[in-house]
Amino acid sequence: MKPPTTEQDTSLNIVRALFVITSTSVGWQVAHMTTKQDWFEFNSLMGLFAGLAISIVVVTAEARFAQNFFSSIFAVISGLFLGFIGSYLLNQGLLLLPQLAALQSEYQQALQLVVTLLLCYLCVAVLLKTRDNFMLLIPFVEFSKQEIPRSPRILDSSVLIDGRIIELCESGFVEGPLVLPAFILNELQQVADSNDRLRRNRGRRGLDIANALRHLPGFQVILDEEPAPGSTIDEKLLQLAKKRSGRILTNDVNLKKVADVQGIQVLNLNEVAVAMKAVALPGEILSLKLIKEGDNPGQTVAYLEDGTLVVVEESQSHLGETVDIVITRTIQKPTGRILFGRIQPTSSE
Repeated sequence: MKPPTTEQDTSLNIVRALFVITSTSVGWQVAHMTTKQDWFEFNSLMGLFAGLAISIVVVTAEARFAQNFFSSIFAVISGLFLGFIGSYLLNQGLLLLPQLAALQSEYQQALQLVVTLLLCYLCVAVLLKTRDNFMLLIPFVEFSKQEIPRSPRILDSSVLIDGRIIELCESGFVEGPLVLPAFILNELQQVADSNDRLRRNRGRRGLDIANALRHLPGFQVILDEEPAPGSTIDEKLLQLAKKRSGRILTNDVNLKKVADVQGIQVLNLNEVAVAMKAVALPGEILSLKLIKEGDNPGQTVAYLEDGTLVVVEESQSHLGETVDIVITRTIQKPTGRILFGRIQPTSSE
């Protein structure tokens, strides 16, 4: 489910506010009419507060179950239905007991009310907590659990914005199903709604990639809507990975460092890309164009087709030319591999 936009949030909050105001007014009006008291008498004011309290409860419940609104509503209705039936049968059975049958009618009614409230609450609470663990058929409605596999691969927003996850999934290097946390989807939505054009484009690209993953033939992406503890996105990802015993797919180097300390498995796509680059061995000759000057005097810089940096010694006089370079050594760094070489001498030299 796509999270609501800022405009939708504003409109929804206005509707909620109007509902609270209207419900409060109706409660006040009903209490005034039924009690025949002045507007500011105690009973009339109790109606006002009752309307306010009921409307707040309804709005809170709607906001809490927004992502699973319809399944939650039917779970509540089913729970109330079962609670009322169960309490009716239980109350009838309790009244057969001589000790309870001898009670005054006021006490019997109070007992029946308590039993009804408790059973309704328990039935609603159980159905809301377990609605994804079974299938409950109601006309046109089905509660079914979307199983999250053991040790899943959990998507970070940086991987979705990067986009290379699509090619990796298509090639079979990353197997599904993948788990997309709802808070990652919300983060991408917030970035896509940013006033900054660059951030907005990044957020939209992440949402497009998430949607493209969902439509890969034979590939499954599961939306995990269960809330995760933590004040930041990284903390939530780490807690979710711990809970699911999963592996995080990310391009965030700092997130990987924290995950390594906590013993959480992380697959960094940048590291995968570096590992997949062709290896140029010392002594190999490459024909490359010298693009710009290097950091040290006499050095120039060239690049392989995969973006690998090549530093060429004593070559400044050939800047801008395409020359044959002999690789002399390689250095592996966290950001990638760097090659060093020198210009291949010609036969006349």
